[in-house]
Amino acid sequence: MKNNSGVNGTASAAGIWLTGAIGLSVAYARYEIAIVLSAMGFLIFQISSFFKHDDIC
Repeated sequence: MKNNSGVNGTASAAGIWLTGAIGLSVAYARYEIAIVLSAMGFLIFQISSFFKHDDIC
């Protein structure tokens, strides 16, 4: 969502795309890719929480 102070919800959108990519990997029986995507997504979302600002009005 774009507003005057910036853009919000990009992590949610990225999570939806990541979930789709993991689902496609599992559908094509590429479990190693699904595991790597899951681990990378988890780590990125955990690390990015340190950089989030809670000053949204």
